[in-house]
Amino acid sequence: MTYKTSSNCITVGLFELHTQSIINFTQFDYIKDKQSLPFYEVFLKMALCLVSLIAALFGNLTVMYRIIIKSRKTNSFKMTNGDKRLSLKCESRFAPLETENLVFMSRNAGQIQYKDRKSFLVEIDQENVRVNTYSNLTYKSYKSKSVNFFILNLCFCDLMIVMWCSWVHMINSISQNWIFGAFFCKLNTFVQVICLIAAISTLSLISLERFKGIVCTMGKKIDHKKSIQAIVLIWLFSGLAAFPILIYRKQYKRIWKNHVEIWCSDAWPISYKFESNSQCIAKVNEPFRRVYYTFISFVLFFIPILIMLFSYCLIMRKLKKTKILRFFRENSSEKNILIRRRQKVNILLIGLIVSFMICWSPVQVLILFEAYKQFDGQEMPSWFNWVYFLVYLLAYTNSAINPVIYTGLNKFYRKARRRNMLHIANGTHDNRYE
Repeated sequence: MTYKTSSNCITVGLFELHTQSIINFTQFDYIKDKQSLPFYEVFLKMALCLVSLIAALFGNLTVMYRIIIKSRKTNSFKMTNGDKRLSLKCESRFAPLETENLVFMSRNAGQIQYKDRKSFLVEIDQENVRVNTYSNLTYKSYKSKSVNFFILNLCFCDLMIVMWCSWVHMINSISQNWIFGAFFCKLNTFVQVICLIAAISTLSLISLERFKGIVCTMGKKIDHKKSIQAIVLIWLFSGLAAFPILIYRKQYKRIWKNHVEIWCSDAWPISYKFESNSQCIAKVNEPFRRVYYTFISFVLFFIPILIMLFSYCLIMRKLKKTKILRFFRENSSEKNILIRRRQKVNILLIGLIVSFMICWSPVQVLILFEAYKQFDGQEMPSWFNWVYFLVYLLAYTNSAINPVIYTGLNKFYRKARRRNMLHIANGTHDNRYE
């Protein structure tokens, strides 16, 4: 930093800041206020962070548990039709959240009370019991829906944010120094950047798949194998994009006469300009830092979000137009129901993108502000600490909001599956509802 007076200037640790991790200022006194934060501020910050952290952790683990672990268990259920009872066991590898208690009308057997978790449709007739595997009709097509893998990937991103970033932000906001060490200094920011890029890429793939299936109606749908391959590529690309953080993120220690100051910051290569006829540094820039964070913020955040929102607008326009045409041509209530269901799913996906944009955009603006501001030796005002805290808290709160949207999204898929099974029970199975 550079401090200027009327006659001269004093350069304090500017070059050392980018060349070494320990800076010796034992000849100077530490003049900043070393008093701890007031109790109410510590309590408020901890309460806000803990509520966000617990909600995000519980919500994402619940979604992942219901999609993966619970669906792998062997489930048993009973079906009754008068005096007849049938107990079955079923096992599925991948399924959505459990369905509600359903009541079907079979074409051969009147009312069948069907209390299922995942797998079989049973038709009872007068002579025998015929079991048709529900997995061969509906579950198989649901299994191939790439949106499930993408939702799991988004949940994983949220959990990574919770485990490596949220609680660190809470403790760092109430602590005077960075207390987590040099390794965590690199890892914390690296995880945040890699999860941000992975989440954006996953949302982009979801919107691309729906755009191809509804607007363009071209090409094959992404099956589960291609979905896994896409997710692997997403993480490889995200890791490559976030790799500079591992190089240029450092922990610094400044040793004063009466205090030891420790913090975590970037250490990008700098360029500087001296004042004319003076040894004072007039201007210091970090061009590589500006280029990198501008690339992350605009190319990998704002531009993809705008493209996704535009594509969903085209999707909604297409569905609305299709609904109007069907009304004048055939007035098919079933097809209109299908269109309305797709519209609701799209609205939820748009909500997912909008909430992501609202929560993470302030962080991008703050990062760009820090990257483009000048090193003039001036400290930030006291209220900036609260702005910094709230901006990152809002970003981490997105991990608690997402599971609510995932649950709503999965609700429509459960209703679609129930509708499909109703058609199977009546002998009118149609893959339009898959």
